[in-house]
Amino acid sequence: MSFGGLVEYIFVGVAALALGWFLAYRDTSARERALESKANAAAYRQATELAKVQAAATAQVEAERSELQQFRAAWLAEYTRLTEQVRDFRRELDGGFLRGREWLADAFAEYLDTRDAELECSLVVKPNPAWKAAETVATLRSQRSAMARQLKLLQYQLASYEEYFPLLLEYRDAILDEVVDLRGGAAEALQDTDPALGLGYLSKDEYGGLPTSQKFQLALDRYWNRDKSNVEIGRLYERYVGYLYETDGWNVRFHGALRGFEDFGRDLICTKDDATVIVQCKCWSKAKVIREKHIMQLFGTSVLYHLTEKREAVSPVFATTTCLSDEAGLVADELGVEVRHLNLERYPMVKCNVNAANGERIYHLPFDQQYDRVVVGDQVGEFYAMTVAEAEAAGFRRALRWQGNDPEGTP
Repeated sequence: MSFGGLVEYIFVGVAALALGWFLAYRDTSARERALESKANAAAYRQATELAKVQAAATAQVEAERSELQQFRAAWLAEYTRLTEQVRDFRRELDGGFLRGREWLADAFAEYLDTRDAELECSLVVKPNPAWKAAETVATLRSQRSAMARQLKLLQYQLASYEEYFPLLLEYRDAILDEVVDLRGGAAEALQDTDPALGLGYLSKDEYGGLPTSQKFQLALDRYWNRDKSNVEIGRLYERYVGYLYETDGWNVRFHGALRGFEDFGRDLICTKDDATVIVQCKCWSKAKVIREKHIMQLFGTSVLYHLTEKREAVSPVFATTTCLSDEAGLVADELGVEVRHLNLERYPMVKCNVNAANGERIYHLPFDQQYDRVVVGDQVGEFYAMTVAEAEAAGFRRALRWQGNDPEGTP
């Protein structure tokens, strides 16, 4: 091969190589451009979807914000309405309790009327409207509202009578059962009526037809089981704590029951030899706690008793069914106030007393006139009986202090 042919051959080879490289480069660029185009399309679709999601989320947030604003506005409107109602009620009370009670009665009647209106509406808008029933409800609405208002006024009126005249509450059952006629003279009627009958623990038939021990035991059981006011529960608890001290050899004076609001916070005054214990009793629910002010009141009244009665050894004891606050516990420890946690339990409540003057043996029930004045243990043969039969078997008879012409002296 000549030199010229060799050069031509080399030139052709180089040209072929260059052409092959160019074609390969063009194919690679096309594939890269195709991949880039697909990637761009995917990114665009992803961005579009993300934009849609963001738009939906923004719309939801705005809707929730709007709903929250509406709820807040409705809440503020309701709060304003209720606040204004409270102001109206206060203004009515300032104008007199009667006007305040009338306002409450109107509010109660309005509440029932609204409930009846809802019932009437539901009868109309349900899939199969009950037109006749809706008309009946509409007819009765105004009558029911007026009756509800009158009922509330009568309830408030009755509550006022019982508040100003507690005797009505004590003799409620007996009056409604027509056991006691208080129309002529309340004092005389009550004086000549056995409290077992007058307080409604026994009916007329039971009182006249049952044997003594049976009927008075029935009255005692009903006294224990009957629902009691807070005042009655407090008195019963004082008697129970007093019983515990008396059976422990203390002489107990039921100061709170005898003096009422003038007891200076001394429910029981217990003495033994030269020692004196001032007891305050609180029969409260477990949901309430004794605060430090109650402990300090007991300590203060014990100090006052020491100063006025010239008693040297005076100790304060706080008896309760519930717990003390942390602060009250600290104060009790610091002031030396003994705290006794005692739950109210049924105990022997029949006081069997021996008259010191004539030796007559008399038993007293918790609803008898002299019950809280009777001291058990200062005479031989005195004791607490669990049942009336036990007392009568020991030779004791029922107290007659409730009779107007009874000659018995104070035991």
